[in-house]
Amino acid sequence: MWVFSIDVTAAAIVPALLLGLIVSAFLVPVFTREVSSNRLFAAGVLAGIAGVFRYDIGIGLLGLNLVLIAIREFARHRGEPNRLRPLLKNCCRYLLGFALVVLPLSLWYLSVAAIHPFVNDVIIYSAKYYPHTRNLPFPKIRWSRLDNLEIYLPAAIAAVSLYAVAAHFWRIRRDEKLEEWNAFLLTFAGLTALMYSKGLIRVHPTHMYAAIVSSAPLLAVLYEYRSQLNRAARALALLLALFFFLTAGRSALRQTRLLYTQRLSVLQSIVMGSRASNDPGWCKFRSPLTVGVCFLPEDYRIRTIEFIIDHTRPDQTLFSGVPEHDRIYANDMLIYFATQRMPATRWAHFDPGLQNSYAVQAEMTRELDASAPPYIVLSRETELTREPNDSSKSTGVKLLDDYIANKYEPVLKFRMISIWQRRP
Repeated sequence: MWVFSIDVTAAAIVPALLLGLIVSAFLVPVFTREVSSNRLFAAGVLAGIAGVFRYDIGIGLLGLNLVLIAIREFARHRGEPNRLRPLLKNCCRYLLGFALVVLPLSLWYLSVAAIHPFVNDVIIYSAKYYPHTRNLPFPKIRWSRLDNLEIYLPAAIAAVSLYAVAAHFWRIRRDEKLEEWNAFLLTFAGLTALMYSKGLIRVHPTHMYAAIVSSAPLLAVLYEYRSQLNRAARALALLLALFFFLTAGRSALRQTRLLYTQRLSVLQSIVMGSRASNDPGWCKFRSPLTVGVCFLPEDYRIRTIEFIIDHTRPDQTLFSGVPEHDRIYANDMLIYFATQRMPATRWAHFDPGLQNSYAVQAEMTRELDASAPPYIVLSRETELTREPNDSSKSTGVKLLDDYIANKYEPVLKFRMISIWQRRP
């Protein structure tokens, strides 16, 4: 399997978020009219497709939507003795649509791949290492960084929305139904809370992007129906709207100022390339980055890619590491895709807590001995990156560094990337 240059999991959040918004919109009428079996089935199918792009969003939508269906049955059948049967019936309709997409793909995956690496990457690493090696604290709010409010606003908007729904729910009579704007607030508040939970460990606007997007229509509905809210919810909705536009404007001004000082616009980056290459023949070079649309990496990266392609065979492996492997933040994965050379070790993607541990480095050295890549690439691009978590700490394990120093010698250096050749 080829290793792709982009962070596929990060890019896949866009279609998964879009499908999450569509699924939530599908469930809004369920609260205000007679439920349609086709609607619940279609919602399950869409949630399953979202899970194909991002398994965490798909599983989250599954749990969230089942909870919403349960709330719907509770709200529509208050006081009735037998509420379990319609609840199970509607949940089965939704689950059938979800399983129709997910089950065949899961069976296909199990037929071609082992389950242990999946469990290790998705469950074990996420639970054991990710919380303390990738966590970022919630930022402080200062006047100079007022745009940090964008991290807190989605949670506040979702909370006010749920408060407005609860206040309205307890005012209506048993025979009344929730109004459509209440149903919208309920479903989209749940979606915003789901997306917000994805950024609770690594708190950053990038990781809160999905929550910010899903909270925008929530705020619009709160503002539109503010006259039907109680006094407290109305005041909070107006305050949140003010902060939302204030932080958006502040962020836009910061970005505009940055682009102006760097003399770089979006149009300029598209037409001319954000980093014009000094190699006029790059776009004619044989590489996946030049097929179709010609991507322009940094010049030193271009020269590294050209060297590896020219001096190795397609059947030979490659290793991309860092100068010192006792502290890990990330490594260059683009080089594998750009050169179409398979990694020399299954531990190709670096994660703090794994590749700087003794057990993993011992396995990596055995794999490097077995595959014996003729060249390895060491990049200093993340050497100065320091975050307030365990990724900035050294484990003191130098096993892989000692192996490289013993088996390889530096032959070329292109700015932040050095190329090492295996000793005879």
